[in-house]
Amino acid sequence: MRTCLSRALLAVALSTLAASGCGYSPNPPSGTLACGPEETCPEGYTCVGGTTCWRPGEATAAVRLIGYWNFVAPSRRVIACTDGTGFDEAWTDYLIVEEGGSAALRATYYCDLDLNIGASGSTVLVPGSPCSADDTLDPTIKYTWTPQSFTMSSADGSNATLAASIPYTKQTVLGTYSCSMDFTGTLTKS
Repeated sequence: MRTCLSRALLAVALSTLAASGCGYSPNPPSGTLACGPEETCPEGYTCVGGTTCWRPGEATAAVRLIGYWNFVAPSRRVIACTDGTGFDEAWTDYLIVEEGGSAALRATYYCDLDLNIGASGSTVLVPGSPCSADDTLDPTIKYTWTPQSFTMSSADGSNATLAASIPYTKQTVLGTYSCSMDFTGTLTKS
């Protein structure tokens, strides 16, 4: 009896000791945790822009990507729809990348796109919900975009490359059509 009790007490003591050796170690994604007072962050994170905490390597990539970006030559947009319409055109437009959303970064382009920073320093699209809007020139046409990929990278914070796929459906009085829409190109920060 005494041996069983001793073994039981030893087992409880060892499990308590093992449990106390394990600590709580949160690992929130970069950009999702607000900086504390005086721009403090948990160990292993740096406060960026006085607002959110980032892992050091990801902080650098994020700072390079945050901003207002313009498409420049030789940027292209290619669209192909099941109704036979399509375009392959030089593309001049803009997009905005900022901190926030439910991921490290958010890009505003057709939809609000939640982005994390991948191992290479490029953005990685977080799967999300589609978004919809009426055509600005013809309210009988409705678009629903379903972003599939959005890979943006910048080595210097002034110039970036983008490869994105944002397929959509186009609903008209004649029917509903599926379209692929792909962007490739160069952007400059303004």
